[in-house]
Amino acid sequence: EEDTNMRVTLLVDVSGSMTAEDFVDASGTRRDRLFVTKAAVHDFVKNRKVRPTDRYGTDRVGLLLYASYAWIQTPLTLDYALLEHDLDQIVIDQRNEKHNRTAIGSAIGLAVSNLSKSAAESKVIVLLTDGINNHGSLDPVTAAELAQKYDMRVYTIGAGSPVSRTASPRDNPIDEDTMKRIADITGGKYYRATDLATLREAYDEINALETTQIDLGEVYDFDEGFMPWAATGAFLMMASVLSRRVWFETIP
Repeated sequence: EEDTNMRVTLLVDVSGSMTAEDFVDASGTRRDRLFVTKAAVHDFVKNRKVRPTDRYGTDRVGLLLYASYAWIQTPLTLDYALLEHDLDQIVIDQRNEKHNRTAIGSAIGLAVSNLSKSAAESKVIVLLTDGINNHGSLDPVTAAELAQKYDMRVYTIGAGSPVSRTASPRDNPIDEDTMKRIADITGGKYYRATDLATLREAYDEINALETTQIDLGEVYDFDEGFMPWAATGAFLMMASVLSRRVWFETIP
């Protein structure tokens, strides 16, 4: 039986360049790219709840991290509290070799492999990166074609401040052409996020585009008809008892 609820896998880049402090939060404090990404993803998860205080959601959401290779941090789950906990635990250790490169194609490929096991009607991948694909054996465009084969939409987000002409090789510009092509192939959309506000807007729009409609059934307005009759019946019973005692019990 086909599952009408949605499956969403969030792909977050945790390569070393995500520690660049080129974002400013609402208080004016400079923040690194990973910090603001985690804040925006938290908002994304919270907004998918029926009520902000709920622990569980209606759609299964998973978290996949990638740098030199990709791995599943949180399997697809309805437990959004677990998802948010795992999100909070993300750190980047630049001394660890796994954070040195960016395998975008591998990340999409792993997400496709994981989502393809689901019978859900709608499957969505949201990929965030601040760089270019420079590692892994799977090309991002080939991975996108694989996602399209399985009817999966891929939304791509390029995060980071605009790169100046004097930027160092470490601050590679985002491969926007590839990001746009991935989105076009799969029926998704590409977003460019240069600050915290535009990053949140990107996730908010994706949330609005990819939301399961919850059928609450038909709701009827009605007037209570039982209580007036019950009150009238009770009054008549009391009147009957009183009249019997007053008029009849005094007769010898």
